[in-house]
Amino acid sequence: MLDCVLQRPFLTRLDDRTILLTGRDYERKAVVAYLSRDNGESFAHRTRLDTFQQDGGYTTAVATGPNRCLIAWYSDSGTTPLKPDIKLGTLTLAD
Repeated sequence: MLDCVLQRPFLTRLDDRTILLTGRDYERKAVVAYLSRDNGESFAHRTRLDTFQQDGGYTTAVATGPNRCLIAWYSDSGTTPLKPDIKLGTLTLAD
């Protein structure tokens, strides 16, 4: 369903039917998010949040309002490999 091995998956419930799944796709060196609108029965809508060179991923997220969440992760994109920075992003879901 995900087309990757998602390392350190992290689930965040956004409402009674919507779940956000985030983590790292190590093979593609990407920090990714997937969305379920059917209470976790299926996940789709892959979104690449960031990339990394040698170290990155490990997400956490919190719902901040209707259809919105704040996501934090670390990544060494744009820095020296193996010296990651903490990144933040806001995800807004469109209906």
